[in-house]
Amino acid sequence: YWYVDTKDDLLELALDSVYAEIAPPREDADWRDRLRDLARSYRELLVRHIWISPLAGTFLNIGPNSMLFSYAVQDVVRATGLPLERQTGALSAVFQFVYGFGTVEGHFKARCDATGLTQDEYYQQAMGTIRAQPHLRQITEASDELMAARGGKTVEEMRERDFVYALDLLVAGIEAVRDRTGSPAG
Repeated sequence: YWYVDTKDDLLELALDSVYAEIAPPREDADWRDRLRDLARSYRELLVRHIWISPLAGTFLNIGPNSMLFSYAVQDVVRATGLPLERQTGALSAVFQFVYGFGTVEGHFKARCDATGLTQDEYYQQAMGTIRAQPHLRQITEASDELMAARGGKTVEEMRERDFVYALDLLVAGIEAVRDRTGSPAG
């Protein structure tokens, strides 16, 4: 890598190169669907490449692929009909949520892979360890009730349901603020 001046430059190039994997949203789709598509694609990127999480906050992300993603996100948020001064808050809410969700998901998967267990086996083993602690009984009972209500047979199904529902809450929040401010729907 003699053509790259520093290690930081190399890391920034690597970071920008993976942003090319984010699928651009369909231009003819409703803003809600475009937002969901971008969020889903960004989440998948964070899960596939767990090494990018710390880099995303370290570098400016001004490479061409990062800028295309940034433009796509801004375009979708403009289409929401939110007042201009509220748009950055909507951006932050959605994509910081996705960043956190995808980062945790990616690291959990990596941890499971390192142990040689499936995600479901790892989860069951962890819950078994917690349930074996008598002083945690009240917490585990409350957790069991919450998990049963959550639905899903596998860790992946539960996580997918949580992601979709949380994203739906954010979209509903954007719509509510837009409607409350009397802005036109985009």
